[in-house]
Amino acid sequence: MDKTTRSMQRAMRLLLALLLAGAIYLGLAVYAAAIFTVAPRTFDPNNNPAKFGLDFREVRVPSRTPGLELAGWYIPNPGSTRALVMVHGHTSSRSSEFGGGLGELAAALHQRGFAVLAIDLRGHGTSDAAPIGFGTVEHDDVAGALDWLRAEGFAADHLGVFGVSMGGAASIRALADDPEVAALVIDGTPAVIQEVVQRQWTRNLRLPEFFLSTTLFVARARYGIDLEANAALETMRRLGPRPVLIIHGLDDALILPDHAERLAAALPSAELWLIPGSGHAQNFATERERYLARVADFFDQHVPAQSPRR
Repeated sequence: MDKTTRSMQRAMRLLLALLLAGAIYLGLAVYAAAIFTVAPRTFDPNNNPAKFGLDFREVRVPSRTPGLELAGWYIPNPGSTRALVMVHGHTSSRSSEFGGGLGELAAALHQRGFAVLAIDLRGHGTSDAAPIGFGTVEHDDVAGALDWLRAEGFAADHLGVFGVSMGGAASIRALADDPEVAALVIDGTPAVIQEVVQRQWTRNLRLPEFFLSTTLFVARARYGIDLEANAALETMRRLGPRPVLIIHGLDDALILPDHAERLAAALPSAELWLIPGSGHAQNFATERERYLARVADFFDQHVPAQSPRR
């Protein structure tokens, strides 16, 4: 075998090795994108508003994303002319957010005269399956919930939204596109979700960071999930001059407190409540009585009542 042939064989083996490595790399990125865009389902049908003495009904709410339906609890308040949408965070649901305490908050808000619609975002709870967008596509779900309340007879300017974490990011975008909705409260919300994903990447996916950009490319191309789109920080300023309350735990290790500070800086009229000693989605448990009172007071003050539109 002459020298030229041996060189060609070595080059061919190298090419095959590179192709195999590339295929493995791409395959892992495709797998990571599939895992990355799916959330574990957490839902307990027994942990419902009846535990807090509330009458409610199970509803199905169309998202503005065609063909997608969301599960929800609707807690009517006869004679009320104002209503709230409650939106959980990533891997949670209407029954499990705040360790099951979302129903207690709903009860406090109901006592102040609000009808309440608590939804499961796409791919969560008992809603339809769909790729998770970490708030970048779920704004259609929040918008669908607001549409549903309008159809029930509530005027848009007598609606408010409460969102936790990813649900808060989705709510910011939904209200940025819906200027009539009266007020917003967000808790533990990321200003830029891609920063959170990048910081948690290796811990959560157990892959080196050099897989991240390719995985995000696959998620965008295959599932339509673009983490660079609809960043809460970019849309926050479009909420003014409406009242917004930003709540964040100072010990939040998942979404660092500077996210809340940047959101507040983007909308200087917003109220910022930083809670010492509280981690991610732990603010309700940390400051339960103050939390119930402050959120209820905020919505009571900023979501007015009027005769319903029928």
